[in-house]
Amino acid sequence: MNYSPQLEQQQQQQQPPAWALQPATAWIYLVVAIALALSPVYYFGFILAIVAAVFTYQDRKAHGYPAFWWTLAVVIFGALAYLFYVYKRPRGAAAVQSPQAVAAAPSTPADWYPDPRGEARLRYWDGANWTDHISS
Repeated sequence: MNYSPQLEQQQQQQQPPAWALQPATAWIYLVVAIALALSPVYYFGFILAIVAAVFTYQDRKAHGYPAFWWTLAVVIFGALAYLFYVYKRPRGAAAVQSPQAVAAAPSTPADWYPDPRGEARLRYWDGANWTDHISS
């Protein structure tokens, strides 16, 4: 895969705002969702769930991870799933370099990398293929 400034710019545009994935934001969302659930305008909570699902989807896609299950969980379970996602999302080196980027790079050395299948935290890359060796 060739480096493309346009591709990088598109990925940056698709990322959610930094404040959206902060733990404080997730806690505020939970409190607001509970308050809305107890009010006559409870259906506005669905709007918040959709917004949180969009942020989840954008974050997962921006880092090259599958987004379907986390997005669906946030839509169905709302604030609780979003709060859980914010605390469990990849950070640091795992968030900067996606598994697809690691796999696509021809000179990627054999090592442990974030699992592209999402089955474990790390999976061993032998320099050419993903192996069945995973970390627990």
